[in-house]
Amino acid sequence: MAQGELCYRGLNLATVLILRMKRCLFPIFYLAASGIKWMKGCSKLKEDGLMPESFWDSYVGQLRQAVGHRKLIIPSIRALILNDLGQLLFIKRRGSRQWALPAGGIELDESIYDCLQREVREETGLEVHQATFIALYSGPKHSVVNSYGDAYQGCEFLFRVDRWSGTIAQSTDETVDAAFFSLNALPQIEPGYWREHQQEVLGHFRAFQGTPFID
Repeated sequence: MAQGELCYRGLNLATVLILRMKRCLFPIFYLAASGIKWMKGCSKLKEDGLMPESFWDSYVGQLRQAVGHRKLIIPSIRALILNDLGQLLFIKRRGSRQWALPAGGIELDESIYDCLQREVREETGLEVHQATFIALYSGPKHSVVNSYGDAYQGCEFLFRVDRWSGTIAQSTDETVDAAFFSLNALPQIEPGYWREHQQEVLGHFRAFQGTPFID
């Protein structure tokens, strides 16, 4: 084989290897860049006290540091906690300063019921002893971008807490207030997905007859 042909084939092989390496490495560089960009944006929120310290160590927080704002599917819970007067417990989130039902995502090595107990404890100070599964919300119509710019597709388990104990914490790492509200005078939520979702949640809560709603 002529020396020129050997050089030509060698160049072709090198080109193929470079292109393959580029295809393999590009996703890694992209994810790294996304994570760096996300962390820079969140540093300001953390300095201003708008992002809870606990978020950085959570499963979702660790994923976010790797993938930035890309859409994630994280199993989560939402809790309906009522007092003896039939009033519903809401917490005011530290970041958004919006009233909301206690909720949050699952951590590694947890069951969904473990997640319910932990999230309620962290956000309200209460201990959950018994709860009823009411609904599951999933699918693309439950996609949302939160106030930090992070995209999620919902996979949310709604529970009615039937037995609980403890004293409500008025302020936590994630909240600045907590209070019970009459079902006829619930706190206002900004227009958009979360207002619509709360209406869906309350509708299922009122209509529940023992068979969970799967949406």
